[in-house]
Amino acid sequence: MRKLATADDGWSELHYDDVTGRYFEKTYPESDQHGGGQPRFDEVSETFARQKYQF
Repeated sequence: MRKLATADDGWSELHYDDVTGRYFEKTYPESDQHGGGQPRFDEVSETFARQKYQF
């Protein structure tokens, strides 16, 4: 996967899997933990990705 963009909040990132052609959003759902906790990758639609990350 490769990183395409970072959201304005600085905590979430958009990634693209060249093999599958799918978009994933990397977030830190336990952001109250030191360092943001464990990252989580959720598949998102291209529409969502384009709207949130404006690419």
